[in-house]
Amino acid sequence: MHILIHEPNPGGHRLTTVRVLLDALLKLKAQCHAIERITIATTADAIKTDEYREQLSAVSTSFELYVLPAPRASQRAITKTLQQLSGLRHCLQALDADHVYLPYTDFQLQLLTLSRLLPWSRWWPAEPVVEAQLMKSSFAYPFGKRSRKFMSLMSVRYSGCERVHLNDSLAISYLHKNHPDTLGQVRNIPDPISHTTLQDKQLARAILGIAADARVVGCLGVINERKGADILVRAFVQAKLADNDVLLLAGRLSPTLRQLVDESDDKRIHVADRYLTEEELCTALSAMDLVATPYRQVVGSASIIIRAAMANRMVLSSDTGWAGVVVPHYGLGRAASIEHLPHFTQALEHAMQEAPHFQLDERATAFIQYNAIDNVHAHWTALLSERVGLVSMAKPLAHIEDLSI
Repeated sequence: MHILIHEPNPGGHRLTTVRVLLDALLKLKAQCHAIERITIATTADAIKTDEYREQLSAVSTSFELYVLPAPRASQRAITKTLQQLSGLRHCLQALDADHVYLPYTDFQLQLLTLSRLLPWSRWWPAEPVVEAQLMKSSFAYPFGKRSRKFMSLMSVRYSGCERVHLNDSLAISYLHKNHPDTLGQVRNIPDPISHTTLQDKQLARAILGIAADARVVGCLGVINERKGADILVRAFVQAKLADNDVLLLAGRLSPTLRQLVDESDDKRIHVADRYLTEEELCTALSAMDLVATPYRQVVGSASIIIRAAMANRMVLSSDTGWAGVVVPHYGLGRAASIEHLPHFTQALEHAMQEAPHFQLDERATAFIQYNAIDNVHAHWTALLSERVGLVSMAKPLAHIEDLSI
């Protein structure tokens, strides 16, 4: 069996997702030998990125590489997506794939769904079995444009894929209540994050040059306004905290955030403004007492919250979206309003007092078990396991229908 993973975009966590999926496939290949070939299709520009070097270079002998056509320069999302779909079409024509993964689709899936309505479009649905993951289930959220929510729901219901994965438990709960007929081909899947290896807190701080007795709040990954990092910086600067308290910003900062940090001129703010390796990411998380995610109205799950739970770190999130439901429901920390800076500043002060002694309770057990890396792998290969005659070991998230925004 020939497996194809199509990922034309290296941005964000996309190549981390590809690596997690690849590891799952290699594990299944070792069990049953039904997988003969694995091909990853991406662009020449993606191969040159830090993300590719960190996630895929070390395991490059385990897959074949198909280089997609270089996209023409364009700032329009629809133009970029149409070019990516053209690359997918040529890729399917060139390769004899039996099973195809589209690990980060969203707008792509919406356009593919629309293409089914066009009489001259004969290539979609594709002949191989296709699995796609939708990262932003806008239909489950009260905020956002109606047109975007409508297209998001249509792409889940009528995409033509054999299976559509949603890594948003609120979206699955919404479908349970409003469109139960979709649950034949739609599945909840854990957020495809890599394994989180917790290090000794004091050692991690020594590596990062942070005092052992400091209280540390921080955030990881891409650090920008969408994730409320500007709110966090302003709240930290204004909060009544100790002189040795630390704000750790570990990951690429947007230019606006970089400027805000420079202007604050607060020596308690530690910055690692670059793409983090897996080891660096785990070191930064291990050094923290509190993980802050004051996201604005963001659709979808937050992998940093899942990593925090795995590391038994307290979370301070905004009270909107996925985080505003999941953090209090599973006892992962506090959810606070970000509408007024003084309110969030006060919540930060309280959370900093609690965080060094925080312990997850039994409410978090199901959440942590569901997001364990072995379960992530099992979900990615569940349909493929069925195709080769194996029983899937994927475990669902219990009582998911109880979640609502």
